[in-house]
Amino acid sequence: MQNLLDDYAQSNALRDTSPRLKLLLGLGAILLCVSSVTPIAPLFIAVTMSLVTIGLAKIPWRFYSKLLLIPLSFSLLSALVVAFMHGGGDQLISFSVFGFNLSISEDGANLALLLITNLVLGILARVFPQLNVFMLSFPLNIGIAFLVISLTLGGTFSVLRREFDTMGENILNIMHLLK
Repeated sequence: MQNLLDDYAQSNALRDTSPRLKLLLGLGAILLCVSSVTPIAPLFIAVTMSLVTIGLAKIPWRFYSKLLLIPLSFSLLSALVVAFMHGGGDQLISFSVFGFNLSISEDGANLALLLITNLVLGILARVFPQLNVFMLSFPLNIGIAFLVISLTLGGTFSVLRREFDTMGENILNIMHLLK
């Protein structure tokens, strides 16, 4: 698949397009995605760049969709974990599983959607090898990751402490229900 991917990257219909134009397009897209506080702009950019890849670059849609399925499955699971682990804002979904209350808040859903759009833009950067502008945003992403970790670490410990404190009672309830 590696050689096939490189063949498409080097022989697509946008090969002769100015690298400066592609670089400006990529930089503008990254700046809009990073500065967006809602997932609407990154989703719009991801959909637009996907359409450009399929329509203008003439990449076959079957190959493009097959290529997207590999990291998409991993990213959806990661986004689901982010959505459940990050709390704040209004609760969108809340349910109980085996005595454990699970909920997705507004902030968790926004972070999950931003994670997915960041992944899609990364795949598009692989299809357009001239768009190596994600290296420019790498230090910014590291800083944001450390900030998010430092902000959520305290909440994670409190959630874990609460769950471990009630674990014995929940196990007894489950065993009582299974009798």
